[in-house]
Amino acid sequence: MLLAILCLSVSGGMACGQPRVGMKLELGSIRGRTASPIHVNVRLEYNEPQFLEGYLELQIYDALELTSESDRLATLRRDGIVLAGQDYEFSLLLPPLQTSDARNWAVRAWFVTKDERIELTSAPGRKGPAEPFDLLMTSSLERAFVMCSASEDPRNRPAAGNRKLLQERLLLSDVMHGLQSVSGEQLEGEVVELRGSAAGADGQQSTPGIVHYAAEWDVKTLSEDPLAYCAFDVLLLSDGALGLLSEAQQRAIEVWVRGGGSVVVEARERLQPQQLGFLRRLMAQGLGAESDLALDDDGRLLVVADRSGVPVLSRAGLGRAVLLPVVEDLTGVVQRAAEWRRTVCFLWKVREYSDVYDGTTSQPPSDLELARRYIRDAQRDERGIYSTNAWAQTADGQYVNLERSDVASGRFYVPERQLLVWRRQWQARQQSLRSQQTPLLGAAEAALLPADVQMVPVSVIAVILLGYVLVVGPVDYFVLGWLRMRKYTWLLFPVVTAVFTFLTIAVAHAYMSSDDTGGVLLITDIDEGGGVVRQTTLETLFYGGGREVTLPQRRSLLVQTRDQYLNRGMYGDSPLPSDEAPIYEGVFPQNFGLRQSVQQWSPVSFRSLTLEPEGVELPAIDWEDSSLVTTEEGRLRLRASLQMLSQQTGGEYEATVVHQGGLLPVVTQQVNVWSGAANGQYREWSQEQQFSWAGELLVHLSGQQPPGEGVFSLVSQLSPQGSDALEDLAMSSADNPEEYVLVVLRRRGERIEVFRRLYRVAGVVQ
Repeated sequence: MLLAILCLSVSGGMACGQPRVGMKLELGSIRGRTASPIHVNVRLEYNEPQFLEGYLELQIYDALELTSESDRLATLRRDGIVLAGQDYEFSLLLPPLQTSDARNWAVRAWFVTKDERIELTSAPGRKGPAEPFDLLMTSSLERAFVMCSASEDPRNRPAAGNRKLLQERLLLSDVMHGLQSVSGEQLEGEVVELRGSAAGADGQQSTPGIVHYAAEWDVKTLSEDPLAYCAFDVLLLSDGALGLLSEAQQRAIEVWVRGGGSVVVEARERLQPQQLGFLRRLMAQGLGAESDLALDDDGRLLVVADRSGVPVLSRAGLGRAVLLPVVEDLTGVVQRAAEWRRTVCFLWKVREYSDVYDGTTSQPPSDLELARRYIRDAQRDERGIYSTNAWAQTADGQYVNLERSDVASGRFYVPERQLLVWRRQWQARQQSLRSQQTPLLGAAEAALLPADVQMVPVSVIAVILLGYVLVVGPVDYFVLGWLRMRKYTWLLFPVVTAVFTFLTIAVAHAYMSSDDTGGVLLITDIDEGGGVVRQTTLETLFYGGGREVTLPQRRSLLVQTRDQYLNRGMYGDSPLPSDEAPIYEGVFPQNFGLRQSVQQWSPVSFRSLTLEPEGVELPAIDWEDSSLVTTEEGRLRLRASLQMLSQQTGGEYEATVVHQGGLLPVVTQQVNVWSGAANGQYREWSQEQQFSWAGELLVHLSGQQPPGEGVFSLVSQLSPQGSDALEDLAMSSADNPEEYVLVVLRRRGERIEVFRRLYRVAGVVQ
């Protein structure tokens, strides 16, 4: 009796004799970076003498409270955990999952052994059901930037003056304050009155939706996996951090930077030759041929350059590296406003031809400037803004009928209400820096579906419906009447319905079933030396029947992409929720498997990111020859090389050069290539050429983002993220005349490979 009472007194419904396990879960930084993986610190508390082996299961919900399974984002199962009478601490990297405006993830947790499933709670002293753990997130309406500040033991050692200064003055928000306002523009002899102001109530430049966080990190706990640094926009190594980096950590940081990351180094400590080599590789482009790095007899860094006391800015692959001057106090460097602004903007990849880079801010456009974004020939007279055409195209591709106030002169005037709509659209695009889904996902999913899958034609559906109506109507009436068996109508009707139902299912299977399960799109980015720095994989699964699949992965960030079938609402298009949240099993992202349930005839797509992948077969062209993209003669040589490769290897090639947002097609194919016909015939680009999936993919994979809206109105590219937003695929800005992107597409069966290389060529006139 006493034993039973003791068993019932165990809180949380724990079984008699079950060991007690507690857990603490907290973010590695104050908040997570937008659309990126997130570091969390886990501590399992266990004080029993016996060993306990099992795995930790975390169910992540995008919600303040656990109210619905539809809020579940993913389930993680971290295996290989052995509890041995003491606390077990480790760092966990969560996948880059989509978030809403709830600003919170609710996490349910269990420790699972072969015999029992122990539910963990965030409030161990509270009776009742286990309380979930809360992880504070940023809203999907915001853009969160995270800088990792790595140093020696930041929890117990106060920050040195330089590190504290850099954590405050290296943030992107620092260069966006106090921008000088540009006066009114003069258009065709008239001074336009500029409306509104870009400044906030306090007189400083306000930037809606931007949040910065500086996460302090112990350099000894920095990861040896490059993918772990995708949780950050910028890595700051200061206060002795560089001298404590291991070779594996140096290698991971270098791979991440070459894949698009940003690192800034302040090195006043003693260094080893291996750390000097690490710096030399990162700073090679910025130092040039006449400068170098060296160590003095005491192991201190020496920068041998024409100019001393200034930051060294270098491009390393697709990323950025900044080496700060070796001085006791960086205050003087920071106070040189123009030079420091250039350093911060370079580090954060701010567009070089933007107002922020120049230290100015332009006022909102006038009504005439705004109208000219939609109507090229817009003019203004005393009655208002007019055009000689009766129709104007809006931002969403629709057309608006202009008012005709003066029949004699043929002037069509823009209504005031339309100007108001255009201004609101412009303001929304300027202020919204939130993570937005790219059209590439929809185009890729359509291109990756099995080639023999097609929708049931309307004519076939019409024939089936007509046959059904005829059988249950006239045939039933006249035939049963002739046989004097109309009393069997209620028996014949369900039988006929069942027959036509099975007939419809059989027809649907015949059209929509396939022996293939979907294709793969691989996007490989190449650096200036011809090396592969990163690879994105988009994969679509499509089955004729529901099943559960497991995708084994090694050293990759893998996420399920959002459903491409959009729900149209009053606040715009939003993706419908996925059928079931994925399950990650193993050690993410080093070695794990993703389990996903795929419903019948419902495509499910995934995005994975790998840094410095191995075994990539590049097309055999001269990737280092910049004339291939800058001159017509070079593009002709490129086309000849790709045609030869197509004949030798059997692959189907398309290529284009992207410059200032425009496409200069090199090789294009006819649309029947994408239905499986390998005719190998090429022709030059023309306006009459038929549409192809390849052409649409090349447009979306151009690597250049228009500078007019979203986060790319501020920056030209982002550090690697790995999310399904695919924002990190951008390589340059469309307003930079020095940057070219070469995009080569190769298809082999259901495998589509895209290779991209960014060229920076100064002073070239096309």
